[in-house]
Amino acid sequence: MSKARLLQKINSVNNRYSKGLNDDDQVAAMIKQDKLTKGWSFMPRLDTYELVSDETKLNYYVAKYGYWSDEVQRLNGVLKEKGGYEYMSELNQKFIGTPNVR
Repeated sequence: MSKARLLQKINSVNNRYSKGLNDDDQVAAMIKQDKLTKGWSFMPRLDTYELVSDETKLNYYVAKYGYWSDEVQRLNGVLKEKGGYEYMSELNQKFIGTPNVR
């Protein structure tokens, strides 16, 4: 699936949220699209969602929670769904053997 389609879903959620409307259905559609879009994901911000690369999201989670955290393990499950074990491993490779991994 495409980056443009995921961005469309993100914009739909952000637009409804900014108007104070219920966005539960749109958030569910955005999450579903995220799982179909290899290479791209969404990142929750204060009042919006933002389009980011899978690698950027993984870097953020590792820095915030630590490589061995439940949050990173859940994200790795999503990455595996998106592109298979090889894709997940490729994104994680730079953290393997890194002394700063906590």
